[in-house]
Parts: sequence; C-alpha cells; structure tokens
Amino acid sequence: MKIIHLNTFGHTGGAGIAASRLVEALNEVNPGSASLMSAYENTGNLTFSQKIQKFKTLARSAADIFSARHQGLKKENIFLFSSARYGQNISNHPSLLTADIIHIHWINQGFLSIYDLHELSKLGKPVVLTMHDMWLLTGGCHYSADCRNYEQYCGNCYMLAKPGLKDLSAINWKNKQLMLRVLKPVIITCSHWLESVAAKSKLLESNNILTIPNPIDTDFFKPSGIKLAKIKLGFKPEEVIITLSAFKLSEPRKGFSYFLDALAFLKKNKDMRDKTIRVVLIGKFGKTELPDLPYPTTYTGYLSDPAEIIAYGQASDLFVLPSLEDNLPNTVMEMLSIGVPVVAFNTGGLPDLIDHKQNGYLAFYKSAESLAKGIAWIITDLEYSPRLRKEARKKVLYNFEKNLVADQYIEVYQKLLDARDLKSEKK
Repeated sequence: MKIIHLNTFGHTGGAGIAASRLVEALNEVNPGSASLMSAYENTGNLTFSQKIQKFKTLARSAADIFSARHQGLKKENIFLFSSARYGQNISNHPSLLTADIIHIHWINQGFLSIYDLHELSKLGKPVVLTMHDMWLLTGGCHYSADCRNYEQYCGNCYMLAKPGLKDLSAINWKNKQLMLRVLKPVIITCSHWLESVAAKSKLLESNNILTIPNPIDTDFFKPSGIKLAKIKLGFKPEEVIITLSAFKLSEPRKGFSYFLDALAFLKKNKDMRDKTIRVVLIGKFGKTELPDLPYPTTYTGYLSDPAEIIAYGQASDLFVLPSLEDNLPNTVMEMLSIGVPVVAFNTGGLPDLIDHKQNGYLAFYKSAESLAKGIAWIITDLEYSPRLRKEARKKVLYNFEKNLVADQYIEVYQKLLDARDLKSEKK
C-alpha cells in the first residue's frame, strides 16, 4: 500500500503539521507506506530544483491573488479566500504514478488549482481528501462566518467588493462542482462540526463523508512538573501562567480582542486580586500592534521549534483559545496532551477536544465575560488542577493518539483498495 499525501506546506501551518504527523504515524504502523509532497520542499520534482520550485509556487500564489483582486476580492480578504486558479499539473509525477491512493490535504496558495485536481482524476486512482477548513465546499472562503450560501450555490459573496449572482465565488463553486464529479473523493473531516457543515453542502451531496481527527505524538507532547517548567523559563513558581498562541494573533478570526476584553473582566474580579497572573503570548504581532495588557506579559514571538512550544505549555496553568472559527486546532490538542486545561468558545470543532469543566471550559460564543468566567473558574479552583490536567491528557490518549488515528485511515485506504480490486475482477 503506497499513499501519496499532497499539501502546500510540508511542516508548517495547521494543515501542513497535521498532514506530516499523519504521514509519520502511517509509516510507524506500515514503514514506507506514506510520503508527503509539498510545494515548498524538495519532493523529487521532475523538472525544477527546489529553489526554482519555491519561486514558481510563490509566483503562482501571487498571480492567484492578483487575479482574485481584479475580480473584486477585497484587500483585507486576500488570505481568507482562495480561488485556486493557478497551480501546477503534477499528474505525471512518478510518485503519483506509482501510488495506490492519492490523499489530498490543503493545496491552495500556488500548489494545485481546481483544474489540476481535475487532472488527477485521469490517473484513475482512489482519492481521499481531508478537509482542514471549509474551502472545499465554498466559492473560495476558508471559513464562511455567518454566510450559508455555500449550502446551495455560492454567489453574492460578502468578501467581494461587488457581489453578484455570477461573481468570483459563483464561478469557483461551479468549477469545484465539475471537479468533484470526476475526482469522486472520499471526504474526511477532522471534526464533527465540519462533518455537519459538509453534510449540508450541495457540492458534497454525492460524496462519502467521514470524520477522523488529526493525530498527535503523545510521547513527544507530554506533561512535566509545572513548577520546574516555570523556573526553567524564568517564571516564578507562584505565578499563574495564562498562555495564548496563534500564528498571527492580529487575525480577526483568532478573536484576540475577546481575549483582551476577558482580561479586563478578570482584572475586575475580586477573587483574582490575590493571584499573581502572567500572560504568555505566542505568535506574530507587528511592532505597532503589541497591546497593553492588565497583567505582566511575556511575548515569545512565533515559535517554530516544537520543543519550545512544549516548554511553554508545560509551564502553563491554562491555555486560552478565543478563536471565532476553527476546525480542530493543533495547538489545543498539543496543550491537552501536555496536560494543560483549555478555555475556548463553544464553536467549530472545539467541543471535540474540550469536555466542559472536565478538561477545560467552553465559554458562550463571542462572550468575553464568559471567557473570563472560564479562566477564573480554573484559576480559582486550582485544587481541581491535578484532575483537570489528568483529564486533559486522557482525552488525547483515548481519542487522538497517532496510532489510533493511523489505524482509522488505514481502514479507509484498505476499503478503497478492496473496492478497486473487486471492480477490476468484474471487468
């Protein structure tokens, strides 16, 4: 069994990290069975060197953005919407020609176009497609916010300056419909929320849709003594460490403004007055975007080394994710695996990860006051901390451990291969 996985980024971004972890897990169960092809890393491309490949991918991504802007995409939405008009045809790549199954992940920003996905269907191989966001079933947006047009037919897109019945989103939606009819992939969603969204989509009404979570290496992301972890990072053992992480903290979808408001509520809470609280922010912030927080704050910047992320996680008393839209965030899974309780809004795939008041707290959607209440609940009831930390770890071990997830995917692959062989026998 040979599975080729396709993702724009190899080891960065939520989808890239999830895809690379899945490949590693599959190869542990069945050595040499899985490989990952990305647009920005050396993948044995037939024609170009790695350096030229990166340049061409960036050029295609820029062309895609320019084309979308020309067709009315608002400037503030250029990284929230992908039309996937420009890509590269990889259908003649030897890795795909020799693969038994093609597994597609996140392929935007210059890797594969909708047309290129259409071309893959000509190889006649079974296809699995894991959705890491909503892009597959929309006219281009990665998350639809309050818009439900995608359920029937995109158009009148709020992300465009001049929305209409035949706008860019409507064109993209129609192109995806034609592509999906010939590609006929088995659709995998990482969360039950995304499965419910996909089930409402007219685009995917003919596709088999399953939910399989992303995997994590629980031997790597593991708990440690919290007091010692704090001392190693220069924190005081008595400090309550509240950690928040996002690739780009200023992105509106990440809900950082709600976190700021929650801290303001927390500061007014009389039960918090005797607590020594420190906030740790992990992620990108422009120099002019650094906010004033009501508590001492440590800014780490973006951390690419997982060992550093683990170090800060092990020193954290709780983790906060104020995202307004999210599928199955790797950061939350990592923190739970380390044994850190998580506070987040009750939205998207977060209920798949967080059991309310068992391993964290699910706040009312878009309520900063509720978010603050969840933070205070964990801080005030620190006698519950060992139980919360134990339940956080247990949640991951029983549901997202890498071998458990790999086995679920192998079952899907095997059924596809059995169906292919049966079809061949009947000919």
